[in-house]
Amino acid sequence: MAASDIATTSRIGYIYVIAGGDLLKIGRSWAPGGRVREMQTGSPVELRLVHEVPVPGKTAPKVERRAHRILQDFHVRGEWYRCTDIEAVAAITDAVSAFSIKRVTKDQVDDMLGRQRAIALVAKNPEYRWMFEAAFPDVFPA
Repeated sequence: MAASDIATTSRIGYIYVIAGGDLLKIGRSWAPGGRVREMQTGSPVELRLVHEVPVPGKTAPKVERRAHRILQDFHVRGEWYRCTDIEAVAAITDAVSAFSIKRVTKDQVDDMLGRQRAIALVAKNPEYRWMFEAAFPDVFPA
């Protein structure tokens, strides 16, 4: 799924910082680690994931745009910035707080991913619904 699709869903998306040389890329993705691997193929410098923050998918584009605006003085090209890791992480933190997004815990992300997988599985195989009724009663009422 493309990063632009993050805006149209209730899934958890991520705002990330990827370092490459002396530049940092601030972007959004469903899977930042996969995004690094995808970008690495076309990059002459080693890329590494510096930071990622889970955010509600529908809010991710707004958070990303706000982080970009905060870092506009460091802008180089596209989503690439010449700033420190700390400045990039601070911009994302400020952007997240501007939308009153509470930090999501790993358990909440795991629960959300579990729900999404359960919904997808039951959509394809309705006969499996009974397996998820106890775990996610709000999604699959008995």
